[in-house]
Amino acid sequence: MPHLITHMETATATSYDGAAIEIIHAALEAKGLLPDEHIVDSGYLGAEVLVSAERNQGITLLGPVPEERSWQARSQQAFDLAQFRIDWQKQQVTCPEGKSSRHWIETYNRHGKDVIHAKFSPTDCRSCPSLACCTRAKAGARMLSFHPDPLHYQALQEALVNDLPSEQVLTSRVSTYPES
Repeated sequence: MPHLITHMETATATSYDGAAIEIIHAALEAKGLLPDEHIVDSGYLGAEVLVSAERNQGITLLGPVPEERSWQARSQQAFDLAQFRIDWQKQQVTCPEGKSSRHWIETYNRHGKDVIHAKFSPTDCRSCPSLACCTRAKAGARMLSFHPDPLHYQALQEALVNDLPSEQVLTSRVSTYPES
């Protein structure tokens, strides 16, 4: 039977789950029970939380990462965010067909979180042979939204690539513990 460490933290239903991670880790650290890996549900796995847990306590968070919900991410033939190259220094994004974004806008998403919107030229997009794989926008131009911090963006992309269904994470982690 594996040794399972738990900690419970209560909060209001409307609070962001990820905000509790630091409180939980501090409580576990005070008890001398800070884990190397912490299995959590998707509400706890934002980009900032992934990076801060690793950086501040050396903890790898495991669990289902919130999925990108765009139609491009759900279609194997479409171009999702991962297929675009971001040049953080030039503040420019390059599409899979080699065209560069025209606008880099620091703004907020509908939840009030900081994001970057990278907009491509309608002229470039409308004449592109891969338009149908990229956008359905009536204006004919692709716009991407992504996390404004390169480290946080990269952590989230890596987590998405390495993401396993929660049942598989639990099964693979529990099966590595010896019987006692």
